[in-house]
Amino acid sequence: MHGQGINVVEIFWGLWLFPFGMLVIRSGFIPRFLGVLLILAGATYVVDSFTTLLLPQYAPLIGKFLFLPELGSCRSCSGC
Repeated sequence: MHGQGINVVEIFWGLWLFPFGMLVIRSGFIPRFLGVLLILAGATYVVDSFTTLLLPQYAPLIGKFLFLPELGSCRSCSGC
């Protein structure tokens, strides 16, 4: 049950990164490529969580492709 709850929360983590990435792109203080990386990370969170919830048989396959964009996120460590 806890794992499914984390998957639902990941949808909101990913959706939050879209406006944050847009703000970073629009600001002149932070480099724009970081905003693009935030949007990419948000998309990977949303795709990964929807795949895990709706199509669990494809989650390991999709996880292989999403490993690189999620490398710097919390899910890449084994402590969570």
